[in-house]
Formats: sequence, C-alpha cells, structure tokens
Amino acid sequence: MQAALAGAFRTPAKPRPEQKVKKASPKVARARKLQGQYLGSLKSLTGADRANVKQMANDKGVGEAVKLALSLKKA
Repeated sequence: MQAALAGAFRTPAKPRPEQKVKKASPKVARARKLQGQYLGSLKSLTGADRANVKQMANDKGVGEAVKLALSLKKA
C-alpha cells in the first residue's frame, strides 16, 4: 500500500535553469558553414558526379569538393 501512494505525493519538478549557449569560435563557424555548403551541393548531384565529389572530399578536402560540385551543377 505504501508503494502505491508514494507517487501521489511527489513534489513537482523544479524548472531547469537556462543554460548559456557558448558562441562558436570563428574556426568552428567556418567549418560548419563549409559542411553545410558541401551537403547542399551534394543534394543537387546524382550518380557518378556525386561519387566524384565525395572522392574529392576524401582526397583533397571539403573546400575543393564544394568547388567541384558547383562546377558540375552549372554544367
């Protein structure tokens, strides 16, 4: 009987204090922006073009892959 009533008399949960959001460093902000550009440019590509861009990202970096993807998109 005690166990059944234990849940009925609980005090309400205290609201959590707001946490301060740390601002991203410039380096992290640039990396996130570049990653977003990379993912966005991949959406418009299909098949072999997409595979080429992914390979470029692995070999030479995301920046070069974004440039390649944009050049393939215009063609």
